[in-house]
Amino acid sequence: MNDKRNLLREASQRILRNDPELAEMARNLQHDEELKRTTRAVHEAMSSPAGALEAFEAMDEGMALETIVQRVGRPVLLVQDGTYYITDERLKAPDADIWKKRLFDGNGVKQNLDAAIPAIGRVELLNNSDFEWVGTGWLIDDDIIVTNRHVANVFAYQNGGNFVFKRGFPNGNMSAKLDFRQEYDRSETQVFFIKDVLYIEPEPGPDIAMLKIEQTNGEGATLASPLRLATTRPQKNQFVATIGYPAYDSRVPDQDLIEKFFGDVFNKKRLAPGQILREEDDEVLHDCSTLGGNSGSPVKDLVTGEVVG
Repeated sequence: MNDKRNLLREASQRILRNDPELAEMARNLQHDEELKRTTRAVHEAMSSPAGALEAFEAMDEGMALETIVQRVGRPVLLVQDGTYYITDERLKAPDADIWKKRLFDGNGVKQNLDAAIPAIGRVELLNNSDFEWVGTGWLIDDDIIVTNRHVANVFAYQNGGNFVFKRGFPNGNMSAKLDFRQEYDRSETQVFFIKDVLYIEPEPGPDIAMLKIEQTNGEGATLASPLRLATTRPQKNQFVATIGYPAYDSRVPDQDLIEKFFGDVFNKKRLAPGQILREEDDEVLHDCSTLGGNSGSPVKDLVTGEVVG
């Protein structure tokens, strides 16, 4: 347990070291009652006999602990009606004003993020007995979706020189679609079907796949504009946000701890801001708050609106 507490402490110190503005506000709010309650709740969860932090045995321990500590400094926002909000009581933590300024005040940040939201969808499956949906995908070109290899591998595979859909259940092949809505407390959908699997990068290459999507759906809707890719490499401490669909996972024993951070909203479109930790070779590491289901989410620069990973 001491090792886990040290990891948690190191993760907290890293966020505060990389984000001086947040650190200054934390120092100013060290006696704030809301902040004390948040800190006390995490401490109690760590100290319990059940050991909430010991529940993440199947996950990378460092990543799990970083996710927990980011409850206050790395919030998860609701997306509704094609835009994002800080309206939920769980997000009105003492540091919320920092993210209100960064995400809502000037510099075109909100305009850039709102423009991206319609181009990001939930990858859903038909004729699959195990999964209703498997991750996130986004428009990288007019009718091309990019997602993760491990998302596409659920429903497709390489057969000779082609990529084909796997056999489904109870009969026939699986198929896939993207729903570009799936928002909390909203019933609207915007579904487009995947026509072809264009490419799945083999291991040990980058975790990436390309899918060709219908440009219009049966209701007359057309695809949004594709997201712009960054032309320069990301930099350490650069502010970014992920947009995707963090999934509920019943395998995590301490659901209370996860809900302190994501609330009780799962499987719906969310926006999570954070920073770039480092960039190396073909990997970009960030500290935005994500769960399974975010696989395939774009990592967008807050200032330029470009995708950096």
